[in-house]
Amino acid sequence: AAVELLSQVGGVAVWSAIRGGSEFRHPLETHLQVLPFPQTGSPLRYPLEFLIDRCVREGPISTLPCFPFEHFLLAVPQSDGAKPAEMAKSIATTYDSALTKLQGIRQGASRLLCFTTTWMLVMPLTPPEPGTPEHEVWLKLPPLHPCALCGIAICPEIDQTFPETAGGQLRQQRLVSSRAEEEGIPEDAPEYSLARNEVRISRQIYDRPLETLGFWVK
Repeated sequence: AAVELLSQVGGVAVWSAIRGGSEFRHPLETHLQVLPFPQTGSPLRYPLEFLIDRCVREGPISTLPCFPFEHFLLAVPQSDGAKPAEMAKSIATTYDSALTKLQGIRQGASRLLCFTTTWMLVMPLTPPEPGTPEHEVWLKLPPLHPCALCGIAICPEIDQTFPETAGGQLRQQRLVSSRAEEEGIPEDAPEYSLARNEVRISRQIYDRPLETLGFWVK
């Protein structure tokens, strides 16, 4: 059904496969979604259209120079006059190739996926173990919606915390820190464990979308 919609209306199909961590998505977001063209107010159908088209022309498997994290861009094999069922088989074959590149298995790895009838972008994710400080970060800054892969980054609302409330930034201009790190609480202090789980997310996530998108790529 998604491929038929893509072929008739045009758009980008997106999906987030989350295996592990805590569920953060709206129930609708656990399913494959199709976002119709155009997606912006510009002449482009989606923000990264020119760059993706150029990279697809360079080879069947490539990467985007603007993404500083692991990902793969694959060309979907084309045939003139292909029907939706034939397109679906071609996209499924491309998806299997993407998983091979990521050294994952169909049901065993987390990833963000974005594709059209001509290309597919896949990015691996590494969900943290529940109960860890990293999992506290996951609850406040989960992976972005997969439409970010074609250039539309939808970031969660983040409340400003210290030191940003005082006009400062997190140590070393990080996107993520903790009260323990920001206040220099030693590991042998009684409050260290609690302070380490008090996560602080910088509002710089809105100004640094590529870092935010790649945060859960390990």
